Amino acid sequence: MITKDKQVLKDPLKETTLPNIFNLFDINHWSATQGTITDGPWFYRYGVCDQKIRRQFDGNSKMAAGVAVNNAIQYHLANKIFKINPATGKLAPFDNTKLSLEDANQKVLEEFKEYKSVNEKDQICKDRYLETIPLTILQLSSAVKTLGISGNIIAENTLSFHDDRLHLPTVGRSDLEFGSGFSSSEVLHSHTGPFGLIEIKTSWDRVSKQKKDGSWSFVNAKVPLVPSRNHLLQCAFYKACKPEHEVKLIYVVKDDFVIFDKNNCQDLTDENLISYYEQLIKVFERRERLLMRYDNYNDVDLVIAELVKDIDPDFSHPYLWSIGSMYVKAARELWNC
Repeated sequence: MITKDKQVLKDPLKETTLPNIFNLFDINHWSATQGTITDGPWFYRYGVCDQKIRRQFDGNSKMAAGVAVNNAIQYHLANKIFKINPATGKLAPFDNTKLSLEDANQKVLEEFKEYKSVNEKDQICKDRYLETIPLTILQLSSAVKTLGISGNIIAENTLSFHDDRLHLPTVGRSDLEFGSGFSSSEVLHSHTGPFGLIEIKTSWDRVSKQKKDGSWSFVNAKVPLVPSRNHLLQCAFYKACKPEHEVKLIYVVKDDFVIFDKNNCQDLTDENLISYYEQLIKVFERRERLLMRYDNYNDVDLVIAELVKDIDPDFSHPYLWSIGSMYVKAARELWNC
């Protein structure tokens, strides 16, 4: 069975911030992404496996292409980009030398070429996205220009919010934040405005059938008519962190984009974002109750064996188990199915 490294339980008298069970599993925060996946995949990813193992999960070319497009607009527009400081191992804002859109495009294409496809189908998609990433970047640039963003622009800012109903804080990263004349310290600590926060979502053409000449046909990606519930949950978390920010959600494909905000989408009004935030918190409350039942246990394997009895693995989900056959096999053995 693939499991996370056993944690050495710290002296409980010295652990005053978190209950024992969270230290036992080395779980110290929630994220909006965790709140959008079902219990089975969540528990396997974050309860059974550690970060080192998660980094070995299969990726896919769609995710890598999305990162490339996001990076391009950040290289092009951001005054500062939050990155890991090698000296401290912590996230910190670094000054960004802004690139032209063309240079940013070339830089992310080179980065995308380093992505290793996991199978033949994924390689076919990668080849396609090498052609469509530049088109998608152009669409995202047009979308951002439509918003008329000005002032300092910050990318990958760390956002954290600790709800009193939870033991753990919820943590995330913003794609782009913008406003006028704020400093690095204000980026970290100030919730004053007027500011805006942009969440960017990309969609990619899907491989379809092989033609007689050996080439492949693709189903063209389209922007949605309404936002995804999962994306609204993420936006709700951002709003909770930065209540003075106006949250905007951009969907972009190779030949189109759409911008949703509170002016054209009822779901993104302040009132409804509060409702989505409450839905997110209910997921975390339930999971904390589930974990806290074993707060007096010190054996990770024993707790895992008990928890899988009460958690549906949801192996039929179309993509949440796309993590690599070795890991899916280990998960099925864990759930004995």
